[in-house]
Amino acid sequence: MIGGIKLVLDTPPGWKPIHAAPAETDLCICIQDAFGLYPLPFPCRKQNTGWINAKEGVRLDIAPLGWKEWKGRHGAKRW
Repeated sequence: MIGGIKLVLDTPPGWKPIHAAPAETDLCICIQDAFGLYPLPFPCRKQNTGWINAKEGVRLDIAPLGWKEWKGRHGAKRW
Protein backbone atom coordinates (compact mmCIF):
# COMPACT_ATOMS: atom_id res chain seq x y z
CA MET A 1 0.00 0.00 0.00
CA ILE A 2 1.39 3.40 -0.95
CA GLY A 3 -0.19 6.58 0.39
CA GLY A 4 -3.39 4.72 1.22
CA ILE A 5 -3.60 3.19 -2.27
CA LYS A 6 -3.40 -0.58 -2.56
CA LEU A 7 -1.33 -1.46 -5.62
CA VAL A 8 -1.97 -4.62 -7.61
CA LEU A 9 1.29 -6.11 -8.87
CA ASP A 10 -0.02 -9.49 -10.02
CA THR A 11 -2.51 -10.17 -12.76
CA PRO A 12 -5.97 -9.18 -11.46
CA PRO A 13 -8.53 -12.01 -11.13
CA GLY A 14 -10.38 -12.66 -14.39
CA TRP A 15 -7.62 -11.18 -16.56
CA LYS A 16 -4.85 -12.87 -18.55
CA PRO A 17 -1.19 -12.06 -17.76
CA ILE A 18 0.00 -9.01 -19.67
CA HIS A 19 3.23 -10.72 -20.73
CA ALA A 20 1.09 -13.21 -22.70
CA ALA A 21 -0.83 -10.53 -24.64
CA PRO A 22 -0.84 -11.15 -28.39
CA ALA A 23 0.62 -8.45 -30.62
CA GLU A 24 -1.36 -6.56 -33.28
CA THR A 25 -4.72 -7.67 -31.87
CA ASP A 26 -7.46 -5.47 -30.41
CA LEU A 27 -7.47 -6.09 -26.66
CA CYS A 28 -9.17 -4.78 -23.55
CA ILE A 29 -6.45 -3.97 -21.03
CA CYS A 30 -6.69 -3.04 -17.37
CA ILE A 31 -4.57 -0.44 -15.69
CA GLN A 32 -4.29 0.99 -12.21
CA ASP A 33 -3.94 4.59 -11.14
CA ALA A 34 -4.89 6.71 -8.15
CA PHE A 35 -8.58 5.98 -8.85
CA GLY A 36 -8.12 2.21 -8.74
CA LEU A 37 -8.05 -0.71 -11.13
CA TYR A 38 -10.14 -0.46 -14.31
CA PRO A 39 -10.31 -1.43 -18.00
CA LEU A 40 -9.60 1.19 -20.63
CA PRO A 41 -12.78 2.06 -22.59
CA PHE A 42 -11.16 1.64 -26.02
CA PRO A 43 -9.34 -1.19 -27.78
CA CYS A 44 -5.57 -1.31 -27.37
CA ARG A 45 -2.84 -3.06 -29.34
CA LYS A 46 0.58 -4.24 -28.27
CA GLN A 47 3.33 -3.28 -30.69
CA ASN A 48 7.12 -3.60 -30.61
CA THR A 49 7.36 -0.06 -29.25
CA GLY A 50 4.66 -0.43 -26.60
CA TRP A 51 0.89 -0.02 -26.45
CA ILE A 52 -1.35 2.07 -28.72
CA ASN A 53 -4.98 3.12 -28.75
CA ALA A 54 -6.20 0.91 -31.62
CA LYS A 55 -8.92 3.39 -32.66
CA GLU A 56 -6.72 6.50 -32.79
CA GLY A 57 -3.30 4.99 -33.47
CA VAL A 58 -1.88 7.02 -30.57
CA ARG A 59 0.91 5.63 -28.38
CA LEU A 60 -0.09 5.08 -24.74
CA ASP A 61 2.23 5.71 -21.81
CA ILE A 62 0.84 2.95 -19.60
CA ALA A 63 1.84 -0.16 -17.69
CA PRO A 64 -1.12 -2.52 -18.13
CA LEU A 65 -1.68 -5.31 -15.61
CA GLY A 66 -3.82 -7.73 -17.61
CA TRP A 67 -5.74 -8.24 -20.82
CA LYS A 68 -8.94 -9.74 -22.24
CA GLU A 69 -10.30 -10.14 -25.72
CA TRP A 70 -11.87 -6.87 -26.93
CA LYS A 71 -15.66 -7.26 -27.14
CA GLY A 72 -16.58 -3.61 -27.46
CA ARG A 73 -16.97 -0.92 -24.83
CA HIS A 74 -19.91 -2.55 -23.08
CA GLY A 75 -18.20 -5.94 -22.92
CA ALA A 76 -15.01 -4.40 -21.59
CA LYS A 77 -16.81 -3.23 -18.45
CA ARG A 78 -17.72 -6.76 -17.36
CA TRP A 79 -15.25 -8.00 -14.75
